[in-house]
Amino acid sequence: MYWRPVFHALAEADGLEILLCNAHHVKNVPGRKTERKVVV
Repeated sequence: MYWRPVFHALAEADGLEILLCNAHHVKNVPGRKTERKVVV
């Protein structure tokens, strides 16, 4: 598991909130598909 050392290093840092999320779940969050990108 490649993410574990990175997760533990970031978790030890002060002032950071670390969230470990399932990418499949985050991809299917309602509202993400309807957001439009702003073209500048």
